[in-house]
Amino acid sequence: ASKSEPRGLSAAWRRFQKRFADGLDRFIEKVYRPVIAFAIEWRYLTLAFGMATLLATAGLVFGNKIRFTFFPNVEADYVAAMLTMPQGTPPDVTAA
Repeated sequence: ASKSEPRGLSAAWRRFQKRFADGLDRFIEKVYRPVIAFAIEWRYLTLAFGMATLLATAGLVFGNKIRFTFFPNVEADYVAAMLTMPQGTPPDVTAA
């Protein structure tokens, strides 16, 4: 091994990066690219499927099959928080 080759943590990090990049490339070529090609080739079917999913989801929410609360009621009118500041913090900073 030459002196310019990384060792220890640096080498482990490079191996991890290479494995991660290789896995990502493999995922792109084997899964992502074929799915995108299919979606582009069958764009109207893809659009119809997306719209049907959106309408079905809205129907489930508005039909109360899926409970959803946009702004839930809170149990209290105030929130309590504890804040620790460094010793010597000026009073004007702590007044807020």
